[in-house]
Amino acid sequence: MSHCELLDEAAHEEPSVREIERRIYTVNSSVMIRAEQHHVGQRILTAATEPADTVRPADLRIKP
Repeated sequence: MSHCELLDEAAHEEPSVREIERRIYTVNSSVMIRAEQHHVGQRILTAATEPADTVRPADLRIKP
């Protein structure tokens, strides 16, 4: 069986519950990472645009 035939056959198979859960976890993880990156970026941008006397190093720490 050629590589293309194997791919075609795999495309017609239903994914297992475990595979679906893995895909959902992967997407959720990616979304969470992007949200955290955006949040950190916004905090840095905010700190960078405030007057220097109002910015403290603790303001840039990631809070849980």
